[in-house]
Amino acid sequence: MKGQLSETVARVHAIGIKGNVVPCGWYENVTKEKTGYADGNAIAILSEVVNLNLPVIECNADGNVVSIEDGFYGKLPQKSYTELASKFGMSEKQARIAVANLERLGLVRRVWDDIECKRTSGYTGNGTPLYLELNVDRLAAISYNEPTGTTPKGKRRSANAGEVGCRAVESL
Repeated sequence: MKGQLSETVARVHAIGIKGNVVPCGWYENVTKEKTGYADGNAIAILSEVVNLNLPVIECNADGNVVSIEDGFYGKLPQKSYTELASKFGMSEKQARIAVANLERLGLVRRVWDDIECKRTSGYTGNGTPLYLELNVDRLAAISYNEPTGTTPKGKRRSANAGEVGCRAVESL
């Protein structure tokens, strides 16, 4: 392998941080309509929607991929405004406004439909479940000025693609 990791980088990688990642481009592109300032609530919710759309990869003891599947149950990721508000420390009204802003920006589409049974899909909200459909083309356009998923030097980041030690998945 080419290169050597500093102790700090190696230790941070060993922590295995997973979850929501926010590219810098979102702060320029996910903005409030009236002020033009970054919409922190919408950015947090977008990071959750993206995280829900990442695959779940299972590896065996040898590091070989044994399964790869969607990270959600059903046809689309499902979250209630209550769940989003609770996770990110905002009110339900703030969550509603943030999701509406993401829809205005063309990043998500709210789908109100009983696509799957609430009891089996893990839905914890009240009323008709909210499904959030991600617009991947729009996401790619606002995330990086460079080709999708690369750093300014053209090297791939390990972020979610290499968070597991599978041979079939890119790693450091």
